[in-house]
Amino acid sequence: MPGWAGPLGLIASAGYLLNQGDILATAMPGFPVGAQPHQPMQHKRRHDMRTDERKGLVRRFNDELWNKGNVDVLDEAFAAHCSFHDPTFPTDGVTGMKEKARELRQAIPDLHLDVHDVLADGDLTATRWTMGGTSHGEFRGLPATGATYVMTGMTIDKWDGDRVVEEWTNYDMLGGLQQLGIIPEMAPPQTAG
Repeated sequence: MPGWAGPLGLIASAGYLLNQGDILATAMPGFPVGAQPHQPMQHKRRHDMRTDERKGLVRRFNDELWNKGNVDVLDEAFAAHCSFHDPTFPTDGVTGMKEKARELRQAIPDLHLDVHDVLADGDLTATRWTMGGTSHGEFRGLPATGATYVMTGMTIDKWDGDRVVEEWTNYDMLGGLQQLGIIPEMAPPQTAG
C-alpha cells in the first residue's frame, strides 16, 4: 500500500512498516531522528474457515439476528466495512444493518426466519430462507396492516477469512406486499372461452 498513512504516523510501504522518522531521515539526510531498523510488516490474517464452519456461522447469525434480535452478532460475523446490497431497503454498513434489523423487529415483533439451505463454494456462501411475521408497526414507509406474510429469499455472502465482506440479498417483496394488503393481489389470468 504505497503512500498510505495510517494512525500514529505509520506508513505501510513495500511490505515494511516504517515510521515518519525513518522516512524523513531517508528523504532528508542529517534529519535528527534515530531511525529504527525496518521490520517486516505484520499481516493480521483472519482465520480461514472451513466450509462447514462458514455454513454453521451463517445459520447461527441468521437465527441470532432475525429470530432473537441480537444485532451484536453482526460484529462477530461481518467486517466493519461490509457492503450490503438490498434492492428494496438500502443498507449502509454494519451500523445500517443493525438499524434495519431493529426497525424490522419493532414493526414485526413475531418476525421469524427459517434457513432452509446453505451452500458454500470457495469464499462464497448462498443461503435460501423464508421469513414471515405479522405487521404491527410502520417499517421504512410501509404502513402497519395487522396482516401476516411469509416470503422467500436468497442471500449470497462473500467472505474474507472468518468475516463477511459483501452481501447480496434478494427476496419476494411483491408477494410480501400483496399478503400484507399494501398492494392488490394480481388478477388471475383469464382463459379463452
